[in-house]
Amino acid sequence: MGKDVIIACDFADKETALNFLDKFEGRKPFVKIGMELFFAEGPSIVREVKARGHKIFLDLKMHDIPNTVRSSISVLAGLDVDMLNLQDGKRYYMPSLTDKPFYDGGLILREDYLESKGLEAPKTFDDLYEILKAYKADYPDSYPLTILAGPRVLFRMTMPSFGISVGKNSADGSYVLSYDYDNKDFFAGAIDDKCKEYFAFLNKLYAEGLLDPEMADPIDGDKWSQKMATGSSMATYAYYDQIGGVEAASEIDGFKLQMYAPLEGPAGAHHQPKSRTGSGIMFPKKTAERDDFERIVRTIDEMFYSEENAKLWCLGVEGVTYTMDGDKIVYSDDIVNSADGIYKSMQLKYGCGSDVTQMVWINEREMSKYDENYAEIKFDTLRHNFGTFSKKEPIVKCSFAFTNTGTAPLIIHQAFATCGCTVPVWPRKPIKPGEKGKIEVTYNGTDKFPGHFQKTVTIRSNGINEVVRLTIEGTME
Repeated sequence: MGKDVIIACDFADKETALNFLDKFEGRKPFVKIGMELFFAEGPSIVREVKARGHKIFLDLKMHDIPNTVRSSISVLAGLDVDMLNLQDGKRYYMPSLTDKPFYDGGLILREDYLESKGLEAPKTFDDLYEILKAYKADYPDSYPLTILAGPRVLFRMTMPSFGISVGKNSADGSYVLSYDYDNKDFFAGAIDDKCKEYFAFLNKLYAEGLLDPEMADPIDGDKWSQKMATGSSMATYAYYDQIGGVEAASEIDGFKLQMYAPLEGPAGAHHQPKSRTGSGIMFPKKTAERDDFERIVRTIDEMFYSEENAKLWCLGVEGVTYTMDGDKIVYSDDIVNSADGIYKSMQLKYGCGSDVTQMVWINEREMSKYDENYAEIKFDTLRHNFGTFSKKEPIVKCSFAFTNTGTAPLIIHQAFATCGCTVPVWPRKPIKPGEKGKIEVTYNGTDKFPGHFQKTVTIRSNGINEVVRLTIEGTME
């Protein structure tokens, strides 16, 4: 017929549903699993139907608090369903192209200066301090460290290494710089020792003339570029795509900029990545009510999200806007050396790209090499099944072993479960690279109804995989 036909499995139990599907001999129709069947049988019914080779539309009509819906969708996505629905009635959103954190910028230094002085690439903030001091000694009228776009860029790219962040961006909502306008008071993080340590470091740089006194102002791109190109500064926190324009503007012999990995601080080496939901494509309710809304979404999905079209959209035409050196993308000189930066130059001159797709797509492939210092939590398994146990002994325990497979200390900020019956315990001290640890999880079925259960434990850390979800399940009789 040219269209997918979805067969509704509106049954009260698994046996009836599977017997119904058995009638489709030699065929695997698209199946709808609604609330009645899902709540009766749990996620296992989805896995079993999926194992039979069916596509699945999970019709749970999710709504309510956006964060709750987002978390629920993340859990349900693990069931490998083909379609979900939302009963929000307002807006529809297609997020960025990847669920991995990505970095749009970081620490940029005069690599030619480091080479001329025989200085090693910095790994810590103390290393950076020594480099800035050396440059100040050689150029007394300089302010070695300047910032593009004001302090927010510096804060976002450096605070996480001290265990803090701007706004409500930290993993557990603590150690933040936020003001409560109702109570006319700061959040506790603003006076936390971690925050004091961070600003004490910045104050040291300022007092010794190492930090640009104009850093508190939103320095425009031209002014910032001039400071770097003329040698008034040699270090900055800025964006990757600006490097070429500054190098082209400099008349200093051998002038060369390089972006370096996040520096290690008291909380490890990490800076706040961009979220996949920071940009995307949003549809208003009016568009969602169109008869051809599905066709619109499918078209946009193909236009922006397919590998082939994303490559064309973000890179342009091979041989014109870029070439390939092995697996490395090499932009044409006019793009790399543009004062507008790579992304904006591509948009203005060739009509390619937008922040929605371009920055995510490029950064996933090009920027990862700069993030050499990072923590990563890798679990041996993400799921534990207690099997069947007696209601007379309702408390069961398990542990999830993990390894820090990154290159910087791993700090677990928070672990929480979907309900109070499930209690996780996690290491409070940093886990060094290569070291192992474990999350202890206790399920208490006291006063709970017998039957099958499934609970989720969410782990938040400073790792590049910031959020990891663990699942426990079992049957209490």
